[in-house]
Amino acid sequence: MADKVDRRVARTKKAIEDAFEKLVAETDYSKITVSAIAKEANINRKTFYLHYSSVEDVLDSMTKQHAQRTVQTIAERGLFEKRPLDADAIAQALGESYREARLFNPLFMRKLPISHLIDAAQPQLENFIAKAREEQGLPPKKNLGYYVRFFLGGLFQAYESWYNAGDDVPFESIAKDISLALTSGLDGLLSK
Repeated sequence: MADKVDRRVARTKKAIEDAFEKLVAETDYSKITVSAIAKEANINRKTFYLHYSSVEDVLDSMTKQHAQRTVQTIAERGLFEKRPLDADAIAQALGESYREARLFNPLFMRKLPISHLIDAAQPQLENFIAKAREEQGLPPKKNLGYYVRFFLGGLFQAYESWYNAGDDVPFESIAKDISLALTSGLDGLLSK
């Protein structure tokens, strides 16, 4: 019985998210209402509120899901297992993930909190570093979470800035420079 309920909940949430996606494509985000989503999803407002508290809650849930899928893709490619860490490949995978989210551009990029991406990636990267330190016979790193958040925050913020600037610099060029800065510090940008 619980499986049936879980599937119904999943179907209803999917219907709400699909309705939201359709409305985002057709309507200004600020004009999307719970009533409009419910009507498009063929449910009533009460059913909507069983799953989400607001329109913003739907978007927040969807951005968290996207962040988790992004990190899962990076993990599946083994990018958290390579030593040394391949910041180029991680930045590239991030860019590909954003490009796949065309429906939400530019809304998705404006509304996707960087913290969602960092929260999704942080445990993977911390595990990578902890394993690598253990293999080298090094003790656990104190305050590892701060360093990981700094690294990820820099990576994600730089990409977001590039995206929002709308310039014609190729993503690959930006990813390479970001990687160089992250792995070699500012001195890396002083090399050719």
